[in-house]
Amino acid sequence: RSSDLYSGGDGNAGPIVVTAGGALSMLRGARINASSYGAGRGGAVTVGADAMLIDGQQCECGTGISSEANGDGAGGAVRVAARTLTLQNFGAISA
Repeated sequence: RSSDLYSGGDGNAGPIVVTAGGALSMLRGARINASSYGAGRGGAVTVGADAMLIDGQQCECGTGISSEANGDGAGGAVRVAARTLTLQNFGAISA
């Protein structure tokens, strides 16, 4: 499943905080995303887990964690904390 928070007008995208006590696996198009598409700024994204896997296998739609500005605003900060982090098959973290 995806968690997307978008702003398409003048407002800012809000923050997203995800904390997993064990493992967090993002597979086949799973996204955590706080982006803006207008004058607003992208929101801050914070993700934490003991172990994290971001695997884009079998998905051309994008799998990962991001905050972007696709208009006039600035992208938000992306913070990721994990003891082990595995990015594979075009899984991505971007800001």
